[in-house]
Amino acid sequence: MIAFSSKKDYTFNRNDIMLSPISPLPDGEGRGVPGKEAALNVYTVVHIHFTGHGIGKQSAAGISRIIRQESDWQDLPEDPIIIVTATTPAMLSYLPHVKGIIAEQPGLTSHAAVVSRELGIPTILNVHNATHLFQNGQTVIMDCETGKITVGKQVEKT
Repeated sequence: MIAFSSKKDYTFNRNDIMLSPISPLPDGEGRGVPGKEAALNVYTVVHIHFTGHGIGKQSAAGISRIIRQESDWQDLPEDPIIIVTATTPAMLSYLPHVKGIIAEQPGLTSHAAVVSRELGIPTILNVHNATHLFQNGQTVIMDCETGKITVGKQVEKT
């Protein structure tokens, strides 16, 4: 877990991955206090950012599901954002049920790009190693206009 104890906004930037808290750990009144330990059971939200090439201007939020094989389509969460190396014609029957697509494959004429435009699914392409960097069950927010993907994780300080 990463804890921050000042009002300064910390950012770690390495190969298109940024790690930044949306706020410092609060005191009893919700303000960050430099050098002060946070109380038990205080939640902080850490966002991890990825970038790629967005298709369209839509945004989407949902729960991540990595799809590597046919069996990964079983028990999809509600409003899934699928993470794939590339989409294929075999996936077409499943795609109307997803809220967004994150694909490692680049290209405005790739299968994922064409299908996302046809079905109106928010898609971000060219996200290097996405199937290895994401985990199933993460909260994912996609902004296709900027190509930015935010993964939020809520952690408890004990």
